[in-house]
Amino acid sequence: MLAQYKTMRRQKGAAPATINKELGMVRHAFNLARREWEWCRENPVEKVSMEVCHNQVDRWLTGEEEARLFECAPTWLQTIIVFALNTGMRRGEILALRWRDVDLSRWTLTIMKSKNHERRTLPLNNPVFSLLLEKERAVPSKGDPVFGTSHKTPISLRNLSLAFEKARDRAGI
Repeated sequence: MLAQYKTMRRQKGAAPATINKELGMVRHAFNLARREWEWCRENPVEKVSMEVCHNQVDRWLTGEEEARLFECAPTWLQTIIVFALNTGMRRGEILALRWRDVDLSRWTLTIMKSKNHERRTLPLNNPVFSLLLEKERAVPSKGDPVFGTSHKTPISLRNLSLAFEKARDRAGI
């Protein structure tokens, strides 16, 4: 039945990663049924091979696209875009960054909690160092977010995503 399900999903155009996520949910349900509730003796999903995924996207902005994106973004978002392009940090990492995590004397910043829950230190290049140096002048407290609202509160991931999507769409990217 699971093999038939995979075939049916492929025929409907589902990506291999999507099919694997769906099988993962079924596997999890069977693991709960087997381990915690003792409703079955084995997990049939373990016998089904996962789909081979080749859907990694490596997309870089061209210089022209970057310029158009800047034109369409509000000033506060432009700063975050420059920072993201020069550090490679994820949105959540950028929004979680506090001034206490930035060491301008060493030209570094520390990401306290990355995607894999590890702490890592990044060196700063000239554009990011200049950006942070300029922003630091207006910061009253080391606990404040580096990229916050005018009230020194964190920007929500949702607001950042919506503003970026709007600027991206206006830029035709």
